[in-house]
Amino acid sequence: MTSDDPIEVEAKTSYRSYAKTAAIGMVWVSAAIAVAKLLSFISQIILGYLLTVETYAVFGLAAAALSLVAGFQNSSVSKVLIHKGANFDRLFPEYSALAFQLGIVGALILIGLGFCLQFYYEMPALMPVLAITAVSVPILAANTILIADLSQSFQFRRINQAEIYRSLIYAIVLVSAAGLGADSLTVAIATTLAAAIAHLYLRGMARQSPIYFRISTGALRDLLKANRPAIIAGFLIALAMRADYLVLGRLLNAELLGFYTFGFMLVASLMQPISTGITQVFLPVFAKQQTDKAELSYSLDRYTLMTSVLASMFCLTLMGVAPSLINFAWGGKWDGAQLVIVALLFAMPFRVVATIAGVVFEATGAWELRNKLLILQAVLLASFAGIGAVYGGLPGAIFGVIIQRILSGVVDFTAAKHFLGQGVLATIEFLLRSFAPFLVGASFLASQIGIVGEPATKHFAFVTAYTLAAVAVTTVLMFVLNPSLRRDQGALIGLVSKRLRRKRNSGQDPS
Repeated sequence: MTSDDPIEVEAKTSYRSYAKTAAIGMVWVSAAIAVAKLLSFISQIILGYLLTVETYAVFGLAAAALSLVAGFQNSSVSKVLIHKGANFDRLFPEYSALAFQLGIVGALILIGLGFCLQFYYEMPALMPVLAITAVSVPILAANTILIADLSQSFQFRRINQAEIYRSLIYAIVLVSAAGLGADSLTVAIATTLAAAIAHLYLRGMARQSPIYFRISTGALRDLLKANRPAIIAGFLIALAMRADYLVLGRLLNAELLGFYTFGFMLVASLMQPISTGITQVFLPVFAKQQTDKAELSYSLDRYTLMTSVLASMFCLTLMGVAPSLINFAWGGKWDGAQLVIVALLFAMPFRVVATIAGVVFEATGAWELRNKLLILQAVLLASFAGIGAVYGGLPGAIFGVIIQRILSGVVDFTAAKHFLGQGVLATIEFLLRSFAPFLVGASFLASQIGIVGEPATKHFAFVTAYTLAAVAVTTVLMFVLNPSLRRDQGALIGLVSKRLRRKRNSGQDPS
C-alpha cells in the first residue's frame, strides 16, 4: 500500500482525529503509573523487611485461587458496554446489576475454594486470606462498570485520579496492616478497603449511578446468555496470567515459590497499571473505529510502535539496575528473586503487545477468537512453567514462563492483524522492526553485566553506564528502522503540549 493510497490517507486522517484523545489519555495514565510505581516500590521495600519469604508463597497461591473466579470480578461486561457505543446509557443500569451480582457469586465460590485449597496446598492460612478477599470481588466488579462510564466519555483524568487515590490508600493500608502484624492477611485487607473507598469515589464522578439488585430474573438470564462469550473471556484472561501458580504451587517448595511470587508482584505492580491504562485509553478509541478495518489497522500499528519503544526503554533500564537496587534495598534477602524480575522485565514489551491485540478483539466484539487465544495462552503457561520447574527448578520455571509470554505477544498480534486483513509476512516484518532493537539492547546488556547483573553497590555506576548505553542503542535503532516514529511522536507531543498550555491559560479540564 503506497502513501498515496486513498484508503491509507483516509485512515491516517481518522487516526489523527483520535490521536489527540489518545495522547491526553496516555498522559493521565502515565501520571497514574508513576504514582503507582513509586508507592509500590516504597511499599515493597517495607514489606520486604516485615514479611517472610513463606508469606509471599501464600500471596501467590491466593492470587492463583482468585484467578479461578476472576470472571466474576471482571466479567468483561464493561467492555461489552463500551463496544455497544450508542446504546451505552440505556444498557448501563441492567449491566451494572449483572456485574455486581456476578461478583457476589464469585465471592461465594472464592470462599469455597479457600476451604478446599488450604488442604490441597497444605496452607491453612489460605482460608482467611481468601475469605477477606472475597468481600472485594463484587465491589471491584461494580467499579469496572463505573470506570466504563467514565471511559465511554473519555474522562481519562477522572479515571486516573481515582486510580492515584486508590493506589495511595492501598499503600497506606498495606504497610499499616503489615506493621500491625497482619502477616498473610496484609494484601487481602488492603485490597478490600482500597476497593470500597475507590467505589465511593467513582460513584461520585460517574454520570450514572449503578443499580445492584433491581433486575428481574428473566432479564438477568437474557443478559447472561447474550454476554456469555465476554464473561468467559473474563475467566480466561486471569487464567492466562495465573495458570503457572496452579502447577508451581505443587512443584516448588515454599521458599522458591515465595521468591517467584515476590518477583511477580514487583513486576506486576509496574505492568498492571500499564495494561489497565492501555485498555482504558485504546478500548473506546478502537471501538469507535471498529467499522473501518483499514483505519483500525493503521491505529493499531502506530499505537503499538509508540508503546513498544517506550516499553523497551523502560524495561531495559530496569533490567540493568534492578538487581543492584534489590540487593541494596533488602540487604540480600530477596536476591533469590533477581532472575525472576529480570526475566519478566525482558518479556514485558511482548506482553504489552499482547494486551493491545486483545483490546482490538474486545473493541470489535470478536470474543470467540479472543477466547481461543486465551485458552492457548493458559495451556502454554501452565505447561511451560510446569515442565521448566520439573527439569530446572525455579530458573526452569521462569524460563518456561518467558517463552510463553513472548509467544503470546507474537501470536496474538499476528492474529489481530490477520483479523484486520493484513498478511502474516507483513506482520512479522512489522514485529521485527518493533522488537529487534530491544533484543539487540538486551543482548548488549547481558553481555556486559550478565543475566542478573552486579549486586554489589560499588559496581552500580558501572552497571548504570552500560544500561544507559543499551537504552541509547535501542532508541537509535528504533527510530532508524521506523521513520514513522519521528512523525507520530512529534505530533503527539505537540498535541499534548498544546492542550496543557491551553489548560494553563484558560483553566479548562484537559480530559
